[in-house]
Amino acid sequence: MDVSIVDYKPKFKPLILNLFKKTFNKDMTEQYWNWRFENNPFGKPIIKLAFYEDQLVGNYIANPVQLIHGKKSIPVLHSMTTMTDPDFSGLGISSNLANQVYKMGKNLGFKAVIGYANSKSHDMFIKKLGFFDLKTMNELIINNSQTTSKLIVEEIFDFNEVPKNFCFNIINSFEKFTIKRDNNIQNWRFKSNPENKYHCFKIVDDDEFYGYFVLKIYNGIKCHIVDFLLKDDIDCYNSMLNFSKLFCKKSNLDTLTLWTNYENFLDFLNLKSINIVPQETYFILKMLNEPINNLKDFKNWYVTMSDSDVY
Repeated sequence: MDVSIVDYKPKFKPLILNLFKKTFNKDMTEQYWNWRFENNPFGKPIIKLAFYEDQLVGNYIANPVQLIHGKKSIPVLHSMTTMTDPDFSGLGISSNLANQVYKMGKNLGFKAVIGYANSKSHDMFIKKLGFFDLKTMNELIINNSQTTSKLIVEEIFDFNEVPKNFCFNIINSFEKFTIKRDNNIQNWRFKSNPENKYHCFKIVDDDEFYGYFVLKIYNGIKCHIVDFLLKDDIDCYNSMLNFSKLFCKKSNLDTLTLWTNYENFLDFLNLKSINIVPQETYFILKMLNEPINNLKDFKNWYVTMSDSDVY
């Protein structure tokens, strides 16, 4: 079967949205598309499409993102929407599209591709596309114990309320690979999303800014701490968890969860205050250019739920 691979053009957008509906049996709105792919502050995505005659039968998108490591900025791609018309499955369309995207990404100077694969797509990425697993993600469920803290939690209406260099300074202090966060990116990610409601908060005391965290209610059954950047301070940690537990109580939610592999915060939580639930979410990586020291070791990353487009 002859399938032609072409680059994205705006006229193909309605076809992509229709294919998404057919593939996943749910809608992707034009507003969401525009937010995620056209207004992304990291830049325009690489999109490859597969056509059989005049019918769109496959689509693959990789978004640019910036990794920060110390004072270095590393351009990488984030593997996003992969889909094949169910009537054309098993023909290698997705892997063909992906390889075309990676070739273009390499030529444009991107160093690697990251992604969060589910159980359905994981084998394709590992066995056919040359990815390897960084980590099978764990959801950490926080218990209901309360602790004390003297710090104040206030709502964030606009991330320009966050001191300009706060995100950079905290990320730089980690000395880990972290997707870039700044006021503009966080406003886009959490305040401009046309479909999901995020509850954003800052931790302060007098004139000192301690950090921010972002909550999201999932299906009316639990609350995720989808993102947080905090000073390495026990009072700060307690403030986030105490407030989040109260938020759950007021919202009639029993469960508070997050992702983290940040050692100091994990030591603070300790095994007595969390339950660890493995997920069918695989954090994966593929190198496109020369190797980057320590990138393949998960302990050298700072990861939260917001790094995955699922959250």
